Amino acid sequence: MLSVVACPELEKLYYASLGGGTFVETPAGNSQPVQVSSQAQLTDLTLVVSRTHRDARFNHLLKQLSCQNQLFVGSVGGKIAAIVDRRADIYISLSGKSAAKDWDMAAPELILTEAGGRFTHADGSLPRYNQGDVNQWGCLIATNGICHDQLCAEVMQSLEVLDIK
Repeated sequence: MLSVVACPELEKLYYASLGGGTFVETPAGNSQPVQVSSQAQLTDLTLVVSRTHRDARFNHLLKQLSCQNQLFVGSVGGKIAAIVDRRADIYISLSGKSAAKDWDMAAPELILTEAGGRFTHADGSLPRYNQGDVNQWGCLIATNGICHDQLCAEVMQSLEVLDIK
């Protein structure tokens, strides 16, 4: 219903309410609505990734994608902030030995979707929370929404070729 993500390194606070849009607030107290980019070509999209939380499977998946531009950001909230700030267009989470938790994904999901983006599993299904297991297993994809279905199809095909479950 209500989400807040703080990005101290940017000195910004992002917040959204269900049906109410997404906003960013600066230290001066200025608040303004934000929307995702309208970038439509997969090859021109920028993928926001972590420098350190990557394994060989994820790196291999990234090499298979049409979009090769990368921006390095730490937390999931920071990655989604990069998408709503239009510094990036895509975030992919691929679980391995561990997975992002409900609390890593829930607030950023609402912030992204209220800014016009999409956040699903690679198969197009929506993330589910409060299911007992707090891990968000599988491949989650957050985008500006425009090429979401096309990117999901590309990721699913790459995962099949790489035999990644």
